[in-house]
Amino acid sequence: MKPTEAFRTFPALQSLELSLNSIIDVGPRDLTDFQHLHFLDLSFNNLSGGALLRLGTLPALKELHLTGNNLVALPAEMPMPYRDQDTQRYYSYSLSGHPWDLSKCPD
Repeated sequence: MKPTEAFRTFPALQSLELSLNSIIDVGPRDLTDFQHLHFLDLSFNNLSGGALLRLGTLPALKELHLTGNNLVALPAEMPMPYRDQDTQRYYSYSLSGHPWDLSKCPD
């Protein structure tokens, strides 16, 4: 059983902590039941850059913790910080305290 399966019966879940679960990947099917998730902690797992792109499909996600994963750069396909035209809010990535090589990030 994947760690996310235990929480599928909670459709209004807004916060989920899955740190230290040896998670290697997060597939699209793993995320379909979490449409209201605002906070997700996936620290100290073994996630790849591809998993980051799939996490971007969570429509309500505002805070994502990825400390301690084997990430060395943001995927080139990952969108850069932006301003939401409907809410006029700015969204960006916090890279403080993480050893990402920003020279590999797209301009």
